[in-house]
Amino acid sequence: MIPKPTRPSKQTSRATNRRAAVKQKPTNKKSLGLACLLVDIGGYKALLPKSSMNEVIKYQKPKPFETAPEWLLGSVEWKNWQVPVISYAELSGLGKSDTKTSKYIILIKSLANNQQMPFIGVVINALPVDLGLEDSDIVENFEAPPALGVFSSIKLAGKEDALIPDLDRLNQLVAHAAYGALPITQIH
Repeated sequence: MIPKPTRPSKQTSRATNRRAAVKQKPTNKKSLGLACLLVDIGGYKALLPKSSMNEVIKYQKPKPFETAPEWLLGSVEWKNWQVPVISYAELSGLGKSDTKTSKYIILIKSLANNQQMPFIGVVINALPVDLGLEDSDIVENFEAPPALGVFSSIKLAGKEDALIPDLDRLNQLVAHAAYGALPITQIH
């Protein structure tokens, strides 16, 4: 008597499907890395998460606030918003803003859930450079002095110096300086 062919059980089918799925996965899994932007802020570079950028616009002279620290250059109108514009180099104490060489304003999303200030503009000298970095590409520079609005000073891939802005603190500083509360403009 010839045995009847049997169908594989559901358990056997599932196990076979799982093995097939495992075999199909690539063996050299590449890390997705960190999607970042390297921004020229006037003699210094700042590293921003790519997700924080909304848009880059051509530089236009900001309309000044009545009373504001020097680093708060004023505001520009963008998509029916009055966006405060800052010189990050000046805020962090790294140098003066030279609006003659500034070519763009990068509009970054405000981390604060603030209906009055959903965006902050930062004056930059060139278009941002798109970078995909691994954790190992970022080495903290512990010798750099602390600076206002700077989370960390780093070396990219052990070569290029850059700053990582403290975006939460930056939002607080700009909101206070632009909209009436006392600005904190010194680090001790």
